[in-house]
Amino acid sequence: MGLKLECVPKGDYLVGAEGLRRTLVLTAGESASGMGKTKTISPGDVGDKGGIITIDLDLDGNVADYPWDRHTTSLWLSAQAYIKGKNFDWEIVPIRLQAYGAWPGLDIAFSAADDAALHTRQLDIAVARSTVTTIVVCFSIVLTWTLIAIVVGMTCAVAIGGRRAEISSIAFFGMLLFAMTAFRSSLPGAPPMGTFSDYLAFFWGYAVAIVAIGVLAGVWLWRPPSKNEHAPR
Repeated sequence: MGLKLECVPKGDYLVGAEGLRRTLVLTAGESASGMGKTKTISPGDVGDKGGIITIDLDLDGNVADYPWDRHTTSLWLSAQAYIKGKNFDWEIVPIRLQAYGAWPGLDIAFSAADDAALHTRQLDIAVARSTVTTIVVCFSIVLTWTLIAIVVGMTCAVAIGGRRAEISSIAFFGMLLFAMTAFRSSLPGAPPMGTFSDYLAFFWGYAVAIVAIGVLAGVWLWRPPSKNEHAPR
């Protein structure tokens, strides 16, 4: 996850009529120890307009649980200001966080906490599939199982019920294999094959369609032609 942080200094002890009064150091990282990227904002750099710092965070989660996967990470922030007239003397600057995140098909939640011992501000980030995405995937699973039931019913009607085996049925089941793959790949935010939703429905759909093609082809080859079929001339 990539974050873009904007530091906007506020308060009379930091900002005056002439702009930023003190050198401000902002540290952002994935650990509470304060190790990470550091941004130094000097009075002559940006005045009171603030500074920009970008940071990449590793997400903890398993995409194989799609669409019920959830990924979390944390960002630790600390800010210090140089005290005028004192060399190497700093004071902790309180941080106020305003976080916003948006991505199609995802719900991004933020929560902030303070660590008084380390003088840091912690921002917890949780990323999950949106409710609409989860509903669409569940609906696709139901549709896939509906197709599986149709394929099983048609195959049983031919193999057990004595219905005539049609070449068009074999072609229809073969087309379903490619159609299910395209349908699965068009789901919102669909990751590579092997997720939880694949084991719930799509892999079963592929297996049933392949078995149905083999059964119908075997029945078509084994049964003699009916009286209505014309013998080849």
